[in-house]
Amino acid sequence: MRSWPTRFVNAIGASFALCAFTLGSSSAQVFTTILQFDGAHGAQPQASLVQGGDGYLYGTTTSGGDLTCGGGSGCGTVFRMSLSGQLTVLHTFTGEDGASPWGRLVLGMDGNFYGTTYQGGDLNCNPPGGCGTVFKITPEGELTILHTFEFADGTSPVSGLVQASGDNFYGTASAGGNDVCDSLAGCGTVFEISPNGTFRKLYGFSGSDGAMPTVALLLARDGSFYGTTFFGGSYDCDGTYGCGTVFKMSTRGRLTTLHTFDLSDGAFPGAAFVEGPDNGLYSTSSGGGKYNLGTVFKSTRSGAITLLHHFRGGDGALPYDPLIVGTDGNVYGTAYYGGSYGCSAPHGCGTVFQITRHDRFTKVHRFNGKDGSAPFGALIQATNGVFYGTTSQGANKSCFLGGCGTVFSLDMGLRPSVQQVPRQWNH
Repeated sequence: MRSWPTRFVNAIGASFALCAFTLGSSSAQVFTTILQFDGAHGAQPQASLVQGGDGYLYGTTTSGGDLTCGGGSGCGTVFRMSLSGQLTVLHTFTGEDGASPWGRLVLGMDGNFYGTTYQGGDLNCNPPGGCGTVFKITPEGELTILHTFEFADGTSPVSGLVQASGDNFYGTASAGGNDVCDSLAGCGTVFEISPNGTFRKLYGFSGSDGAMPTVALLLARDGSFYGTTFFGGSYDCDGTYGCGTVFKMSTRGRLTTLHTFDLSDGAFPGAAFVEGPDNGLYSTSSGGGKYNLGTVFKSTRSGAITLLHHFRGGDGALPYDPLIVGTDGNVYGTAYYGGSYGCSAPHGCGTVFQITRHDRFTKVHRFNGKDGSAPFGALIQATNGVFYGTTSQGANKSCFLGGCGTVFSLDMGLRPSVQQVPRQWNH
């Protein structure tokens, strides 16, 4: 049985230290790498950060920590970090309690953090890595496993969770669920889980309706969930597994496929939606478009797609992260590759970009490897008005292949934010 997480990694190409090299193109824009991971304290963060009620930033690394776990690369960590870059490891995964957390932590209504690991748990499921877990962790680092995935209820969750008004969390598993896609390790599921671990599979994908959901769901103002699948839809699109879909789902698990990507309008969407006041749903696709390097797009509630930007390389390529809206009303995001093709040739080390309320696209920062590379998670705007983000590679080149990654800040001179979660589009 082939592993969807391995296919996803292939699809995307691919001593704890504080540092202070600062880059700024103007007085109102200052980029600072505030942390370089070293392996022992975590490595290769794929998820965006979240700010807790105590003002600290919380996040995960997919590797590092206990280097005896995961074949020597480590099974990942959960960490807390001050806004200045002082890091505390809250938990080190060992495999049986989870491994390789890719998804963003979510701050629950009870003050605890909830997340997923895409491996670990029952190591007899999809051996030797395990099929993943759902966990709860307190701000002090006490971790509780809420659910251990098996094939029937979904495996290998890549995305984070979203909490609905009824306290329960909703998420996606990128594989497993049924035998329809057995040759591809299953097409994935949507699930519901309570804060005490009561689990229910809501939907299992079959391929034509989508395959491999890798993003967090958006609970929109109309009370429905919206999301995307990385593969599936029309298998004529790329000749293998399809180019992905947009779907709508009720809290009871009734799913409607709204759109099937065909390369020209994007392909392989890997970022969660952001909802606009115009009821539009905004996101990115990691492939397709005019240059086959990804797009920024808007979807209506019925699935009609409007393309807002085609990435061409120098401005970025392969965006996987959700967009966020700053307190200036502009949209910000990152691209995994692109920028300077002299960096990490021939792909480039990635970019940070801005889209104004008038749809003007601007490249804000170009990573050079020394300040990080391959940003995979979304930016967040902390309560001090500064953006914070992670890069999955770069900086400490002696740490793992490609470097262990960084945490960075980007000060655009914006007013403070009172929100600690991605803001809605103010378009």
